[in-house]
Amino acid sequence: MGFDFTISKRFIEKHVDKINKEIQLKNNHNHLTIEEKSDQLIKYTKEYNLEFDGKYLYAFREHDFNNSGIYNRTIYYDKKGIYEDWRCNLDSTTKNSFGLKVFSKGNIKVKINWLGCWVENSDKLRVWKFEII
Repeated sequence: MGFDFTISKRFIEKHVDKINKEIQLKNNHNHLTIEEKSDQLIKYTKEYNLEFDGKYLYAFREHDFNNSGIYNRTIYYDKKGIYEDWRCNLDSTTKNSFGLKVFSKGNIKVKINWLGCWVENSDKLRVWKFEII
């Protein structure tokens, strides 16, 4: 069964005074093109001496002994799993926010090919999807 996430015209009219369009656009609509994101992946790869095969960036995550992430201990990650999140804060100036994260170092190797954003002044990438390898 699928879900329709389209916001109705009635909902928008009812709540328009509560929506900050500038914040919504900044956090949810990244202005970078696919080519610019690819360039960022290459730059990130070089800066942190990681592998990028032209399609995937190989990076890391930090998981505990239960295979839970460092931010939310209630989520368990299977070995060799693929994980996606429909929420990803695209504001690269916000250090800690929602979305899946990968790093230049960690104890779990992952591959990504769909960048959300590279968080400024850090080795953190927010991504839409990663695969544990």
